[in-house]
Amino acid sequence: MSQIHIVITFIYIIHLNVGQVLSTFPPPVVSSSCMNVGICETVENYPTELARKLVKELKDSNALIADDPVISTTQKPRQPIEEEILNIFIYREMHERKRPIEIPLCTSKVEYKHPKCAKTSKNVWKYIINDDDQPIQTFRVEQCKYPRTKCSEKMFFIPNYESVCIQKWILKEMYYIKDDHTIGTDYFKVPSCCACRKFHTNK
Repeated sequence: MSQIHIVITFIYIIHLNVGQVLSTFPPPVVSSSCMNVGICETVENYPTELARKLVKELKDSNALIADDPVISTTQKPRQPIEEEILNIFIYREMHERKRPIEIPLCTSKVEYKHPKCAKTSKNVWKYIINDDDQPIQTFRVEQCKYPRTKCSEKMFFIPNYESVCIQKWILKEMYYIKDDHTIGTDYFKVPSCCACRKFHTNK
């Protein structure tokens, strides 16, 4: 009985120690401005040395690291009374023989970010493996400058319809730091475009 008791105690101690190691890995400290974007280049408590070690592991293993690898998109089912539009084309007089002018309906800004933190498809923040000196993961980010505002006045709607600029997202695969300090992969939300949504006012 004493031997069984010792074995059980030993297993319990190992399990407890592993749990303590995992729990000591602090979650990312995400700024309020970053919360809205969902992808951050600056993280107060980013584990820089660990990230560099994992970057080296990825390079040594010849892991496939693509710039801006689009994986999939997620969209809620579109309601019959709603319609989303990115841009409109205005055609000049036919005799001018020129290409149509593309006019954005919502103002947006495009940046290329080297994230250190991002939110998964399940809304969990994770540390993204990257290096300031030699970034290995770069993603195109397009954000609405004025979200939840009306679309361009150049777009006309029939009575009882209005418009609003909304942020759209796409899922992209990234390498992140797992709780056990190893490399993991998951899908993370990245702002992809600013769309104009048409909706019925029920007036």
